[in-house]
Amino acid sequence: MSKDALRAHRKALVKGAEKVMTAYFGGSYPAGAREKKELGKTQLSQLIGVCAEAACEEEIVNYLRYQVARDVGWRASLVEPLVEGARKVTSTLVDDEQRVQAWQRYATYLSRAFTYHKAVNGGDA
Repeated sequence: MSKDALRAHRKALVKGAEKVMTAYFGGSYPAGAREKKELGKTQLSQLIGVCAEAACEEEIVNYLRYQVARDVGWRASLVEPLVEGARKVTSTLVDDEQRVQAWQRYATYLSRAFTYHKAVNGGDA
């Protein structure tokens, strides 16, 4: 399947990524979701890399949950809505290849949304 086959789902992926980052920067996550070891561009770049290498969606979710446990930028209060946002699209796709390609786009859109919100919020994530 070509990446163009995901064209119909791009809008939902962008909106999902924007919603997650708007909530993250807007303070609607529970207290402690954005403390000491902050989420940064590095963590999002690593997620993009994991998505590029993954064979299935479960591998990506496993990576994110592992990062929550490591306590290095990712918080469960961010990861769970992030995964839920992706699954709104991936649950409609028919195979692992399509779901992984959707995650690749979603991770890219998350990174873009993060960069925007960090810039307009004065770098205060």
